[in-house]
Amino acid sequence: MMRDPDRDTELQSLLEAVCEETITTEQLARLEAIMMADPEAETRYLEFMQVHADLLREFGGARSRVDLSGWDRERSGFEEGVFPHTASGFRPWSRPAYRGFMVLVAAAAIGLAATIAFHALNEARPRRMGPTRQVAIRNAKPPYRKVDVTRGIALVVKVDGMQWESPDRAHPSEGDVLAAGRLRFRAGRLFLNMFTGVSLVVEGPADVELLSFDKVHVRSGRLRARVPEGAEGFVVSGPGSAVVDLGTEFGLNIGSDGKMQGKVFKGMVEAALLNDAGTYRRSRMMDPKSHSFNIDPEAELIDSGFQADDFVTLTQQATSHLILDSRYRDAVTQAGPWGYWRFDSLIDGLIPNEIPGRPSLRAEGPIHLSNPGQVNRSAVFESGATGQYLTVDGLWEPPRHPGYAVELWFLSQGISHGALVSFLEDSPTVRVNHSSELHFKFLLELTSRVRGKLHQPASLRLLHRFPTSYNGGDNLYSKSHYMPWQWHHLVGQLNENRMELYLDGEPTPPLNVDPVYFNRASQILLGRLTTLPKHNEDTSRPFVGSMDEVAIYNRPLTIEEIRSHHRLRTAAPNRPGE
Repeated sequence: MMRDPDRDTELQSLLEAVCEETITTEQLARLEAIMMADPEAETRYLEFMQVHADLLREFGGARSRVDLSGWDRERSGFEEGVFPHTASGFRPWSRPAYRGFMVLVAAAAIGLAATIAFHALNEARPRRMGPTRQVAIRNAKPPYRKVDVTRGIALVVKVDGMQWESPDRAHPSEGDVLAAGRLRFRAGRLFLNMFTGVSLVVEGPADVELLSFDKVHVRSGRLRARVPEGAEGFVVSGPGSAVVDLGTEFGLNIGSDGKMQGKVFKGMVEAALLNDAGTYRRSRMMDPKSHSFNIDPEAELIDSGFQADDFVTLTQQATSHLILDSRYRDAVTQAGPWGYWRFDSLIDGLIPNEIPGRPSLRAEGPIHLSNPGQVNRSAVFESGATGQYLTVDGLWEPPRHPGYAVELWFLSQGISHGALVSFLEDSPTVRVNHSSELHFKFLLELTSRVRGKLHQPASLRLLHRFPTSYNGGDNLYSKSHYMPWQWHHLVGQLNENRMELYLDGEPTPPLNVDPVYFNRASQILLGRLTTLPKHNEDTSRPFVGSMDEVAIYNRPLTIEEIRSHHRLRTAAPNRPGE
């Protein structure tokens, strides 16, 4: 439905009148008429009222995200969030306490107004709804507010036994992107991947606030973090304390009294006491030799050296194997690929090509195939092996007309900046000393939040460069994000003068490129950016995960072919423990 700007303005005005308790009988009737005529207006009403109800819930407890960072009950004079007091009785209102109290009063008025309006409008609904619809409306709660990756900072990878603090509200679920905000739950475990690649497990009861890509604040709860290379500097703060990562894996138990108990399992952290401005008052370096450590803000103490093992475990998720319909191989071969590798065998470092007379893939490094007992095997790229990749001996020249395509399935073990497929117009027999000497033609890669880069995070990136070089080029990012520990179908292609990208059968709007470009014979690399041995952002970008069913075509695929191949995946069994 096309939106009417005047109608939207009127609706906004009426909603504000409801919250300000100035709405008249005529205005209420008008609001009812708009909502009955437009389901989107009804949805907007519910979301609007939910926001104001959220304010009441937030301010009725401890600190909230709305500019109360320096406020607490004791200093403001509140007890149980109501009135200031002293041991001898009531005392005059302080200015901060008065403001805090008025916020509570305003929030309560908003909640009351929302309730009145909700019931008034509910009375009118039965005239146009059947009993089933009426029950559904009464029991419905606004959906969790979705955000895309350009506004998010983390991804929910898994929820396990969650009991949220406010069960009547909508909460995030697996696959949801999270913006900055507060998460409170009574029990369960929440598995998150920050867009920087940091893996977090939070165990309830917990009160956690995501502040930015590289900082979370924990008022209480148990947490385990694994910080990958490139994401160093990740901060977990508590009331009056903080732990700053220096490339590590660590666990923390944070009490509501602000006391923090921690342990470094790998690497090093800086344990710190903070002043009122949130900067260092005192700090100490901790590593696995420090055993467990304590931070006590009230006693202004940081100590270590004692044994404690009561920390959240960061369990490795089981990798599901890709199950495809028996017709998948025939569907790909009928599409006429130049090369097709299924990863059913790896003998003497070679993975055979399903197309007769075409080159095998050669494995460099500790790449191996998944469990032989699986129905369909895949190539496994392990974490820490930064020099591993797959390549073919010789070069392949992508056709300029009508174009070319790369198709594959992948499973990533986390959010990372990792190369899937790279074409370089450089002969492997010519020695190259620095990445600036390379000529990149085509790149398919995973993205994450990288300092100094403006990539769309948690997405698939298709890069085309002409003239070929080590920087610049045309970028196309997937419309949706990828999900760690899940298999995804991917196609990146040049269709004449258009870049096209498909993730799980869904296209991203194409991008036109300079029509004067031409192609030269290129190296094919899988799982790494270049063959240069040096490991850094410009030379390696190692992929960590699994890859399968790689096909390269001397033509672009049609959307019908792409979707047909994607649909030939069959349902995978549940992972162990699910």
